[in-house]
Amino acid sequence: NPCGASGNQLVPGYSVASDCVPFGTVLYIESEYMNGTFRVDDCGAGNSNTIDFYFYDQSQIPDGFLQAGRIPIKITVIE
Repeated sequence: NPCGASGNQLVPGYSVASDCVPFGTVLYIESEYMNGTFRVDDCGAGNSNTIDFYFYDQSQIPDGFLQAGRIPIKITVIE
């Protein structure tokens, strides 16, 4: 797997990109399609109101993500 801008290896279904949250921050993210813990390992999400989820290939993406595109999420900073 590739490394993100943080230097950490990107982990499918765990790594996210954000332009407003520092690298290494662990987040609990809730959405209509998935809930879970994620770590900010990359930047370049596009704007301060966007989180990009990393998946290695399309087979790993939750079904709802593929159909919905952008979705609203609730974020809680864990550490």
